[in-house]
Amino acid sequence: MHTFGKMHIFSQAAHTTFIGGGIMRNKALDYTALTLAIIGAVNWGLIGFFDFNLVASIFGGMSWISRIIYGLVGLCGLYLISFYMQNNDVRTQS
Repeated sequence: MHTFGKMHIFSQAAHTTFIGGGIMRNKALDYTALTLAIIGAVNWGLIGFFDFNLVASIFGGMSWISRIIYGLVGLCGLYLISFYMQNNDVRTQS
């Protein structure tokens, strides 16, 4: 889809999407962030329902790798907040 007046450009070759007023999306980054957020959500579900922390059991309590994983999941959650803004931009221009 190419609409230059409204800046709706979907480029599959570069895996980059321009939406709304020039917001650029990277599909690989989007899928990576979504995957890590899902892993974090499953881990929280395991903690809540079964008192079992999968990340801690694999990598150790608060080892440096566990802390990196928790930090990446948190950053991905913050990044995914931008999906709400993207969804709102598309709706207002339709």
